[in-house]
Amino acid sequence: MPNVRLAIAALLGASAMFVTSQPQLAAESFDTQRTYSAPVDRVYAAELQAAGAMLKRSVERSCTVQFQTNEAVTTYYRVMNWKATCRNAPSGGTTVTLEVQVQSTIVWGNEEAKQKVAAQFWSDMDKVLAQASAPSAAPPTPAISSPHPAAEPSPAPPATGTASSATGLAHITSEPSGAEIEVDGEYAGNTPSDLKLKAGAHNLKISKKGFAPWQHAIKIDSGESRTFAADLQKSGQ
Repeated sequence: MPNVRLAIAALLGASAMFVTSQPQLAAESFDTQRTYSAPVDRVYAAELQAAGAMLKRSVERSCTVQFQTNEAVTTYYRVMNWKATCRNAPSGGTTVTLEVQVQSTIVWGNEEAKQKVAAQFWSDMDKVLAQASAPSAAPPTPAISSPHPAAEPSPAPPATGTASSATGLAHITSEPSGAEIEVDGEYAGNTPSDLKLKAGAHNLKISKKGFAPWQHAIKIDSGESRTFAADLQKSGQ
């Protein structure tokens, strides 16, 4: 019996070295969040450039960029699915949150691999935003001035209204979380998310595998902030 127990323990120890997936840890070993002084649209553009050829999906409305890195040899593989989300910071500027889910046949080296990719992402973000904020060079002064006076510029036409650019903020949650959000038939991210929507009526749909979809017509006014919470019911399948 002692020999049998030792053999079983050895088999369990060997099998523990191989896994099909590794869930995200509560406390990551890499920098998961940074705040930049740039506005959201500029930070979103920087996310796209930092993802580069690894980009898998992007949603401007929710300021979300998803990219993937993978590593495979004859004895193992490691796939890391990354998601960078940006939103307005309470103190001003834009906060970027970086998340990852790892699928791997091995355990060793996963933390080092995540740290390496995250460090490269933040480095690229810093470089892109630094270049965007650098002052542009002044146009050169002509060596010889024109003999003819420059024509006076025509006055700009008066503004006709800003209704088309008016927006409101929709805070969308679900129970359970992680459901897909569709606004007017277009994918807009996953719950929970803060979405900047044009003022007016919209069709909001929240769905998750194994649950009946939640769908409602909503209305949001300019400058308004509203919360929409979906209580998803299991579909029974």
